[in-house]
Amino acid sequence: MPAFLLYIVIIKPVIFKSVKAVFLRILFFIIPLFLYAFIPKRSLQGYGPATTLQKFIYHITGRKSTGEFHGGFYQKNSLHNILKVVYDFLLIIYRNFGIFLLVIAAVGFIYLIRKNIKFVLTSILAIILSIAITSQYLGWVPENYALDSMLIITFYISAGFLFIYDILIIAFNKSQKKISLKPESMILPLDDVKKSTFFKFCLLTLLFLIVFSQPVLFAANNYKKVDLSKPEGVYLFWDNGFKAMEPGSIAYLNVTSENIAEFINLYEQQDKKIILVAQKDKDYTLESIIEGLTKGKTVYLVGNISFLKKYFNLEQKGEQYFWKQYNENLALFKVTIVVK
Repeated sequence: MPAFLLYIVIIKPVIFKSVKAVFLRILFFIIPLFLYAFIPKRSLQGYGPATTLQKFIYHITGRKSTGEFHGGFYQKNSLHNILKVVYDFLLIIYRNFGIFLLVIAAVGFIYLIRKNIKFVLTSILAIILSIAITSQYLGWVPENYALDSMLIITFYISAGFLFIYDILIIAFNKSQKKISLKPESMILPLDDVKKSTFFKFCLLTLLFLIVFSQPVLFAANNYKKVDLSKPEGVYLFWDNGFKAMEPGSIAYLNVTSENIAEFINLYEQQDKKIILVAQKDKDYTLESIIEGLTKGKTVYLVGNISFLKKYFNLEQKGEQYFWKQYNENLALFKVTIVVK
C-alpha cells in the first residue's frame, strides 16, 4: 500500500493537471479502504473483537484487542529469522508459479525497466515491504501473505508475454518487408507465398499459446493443492478429538486451529453438544475450569496448557499432531483430578 501511494502521489506527478486531480486520485485510492468498515460492523454483531475505535486500530495494525502484538517478537528478531522468512516467501512464489512462468516473469521484469521504470521501482518496493513487515513478527510466511506480491509478479509475466509478442510482430513485419521489396510486376514465387502463409500460421499459433499458457501452467502447478480427496492432518486430529470427547463436555482451546474445531462442532458433530471455550473468551480462566469440574462436567484441554498443568492431572486422549504450518503441537488432554 505505501509503495503504490508513493507511485500515485509522488513518483508520477506529471499525470496531475491540478490540485483537484491530485485529490481525486487520492480519493480513488482511499475508497477501497472503506471495506474495513466490515470489521467493526461484524464485531458489534458479536463476531469480532473490534468493538471500539481503539480496538479497531489495534486489529488493523496486527494487534490483539489488549494492544499486544499478534505473535510478535520484535525484540527477539534476528538475521536468521529474516532470511528464513525470505526463503519461505520465495518458496511460496516458486510453488505457485513454477520455473517456466518465473523465467517469463524475469524477462518481463527486464522489459518493464525499459517500458515503465516507475512501475518497476514501486512494485519492487511493495514486495520488499511485504517481506520486511512479515519478518518483524513471524518466523514463517502464511501463503496469503504472499498474494500481493504474486499479483505483482503476474504483471511481470504479462510483460514477458508482451515482449514475446512484440518480437514476433517485428519478425513478421521484417519478413513481409522482404517480400514487398520484390518488383510489383513480378508474381511472387509459390515458395514465397507458402513461406508467408506458414509464418502467419506459426505467429497465430504462438500468440494463441501465449494467451492460454499462463492459466494452464498456473493450474498445473497448483493442481495438487486443490485435490481434496484426502482431508488434512489437522482436520483429522480434530475429527478424532471430537469422537473421543464425551457428550456435553467442555473443551478449553488455546490453539490457532480453533476455527476448525468450531466448524466440526457446529456442522459435523453438533449432536455431542460440546462447549468450546477459546483462549480469547472471558471464561478461559482457572476458576471457570474448576467450577465446571465441581458441577460434574468433563473438561478437556487442547493447545498451550503449560500454565494449567500444575493445577490438574491430565490424561492424553489419542495421538499428538504436529501442525507444521504453524509450528504447533496439538494434543487432547482430559482433566482427571484437581491438584490441591
